[in-house]
Amino acid sequence: MLQQVAARLRERSTWAGIALLLSLFGIKIAPDAWSSIVDVGVAAGGAAAILFPERQQ
Repeated sequence: MLQQVAARLRERSTWAGIALLLSLFGIKIAPDAWSSIVDVGVAAGGAAAILFPERQQ
């Protein structure tokens, strides 16, 4: 489950969807702040890729 979430967080479309949902609820975030948020998300995805082993099939 956590691997699936980490995989989705590495996709740009996920972040675009999050932005759309937040704007739907009236939450406004400056473009500079979104850049930082995406950077943190990418870093979290990278850390998850390093920390969690791949499943052997």
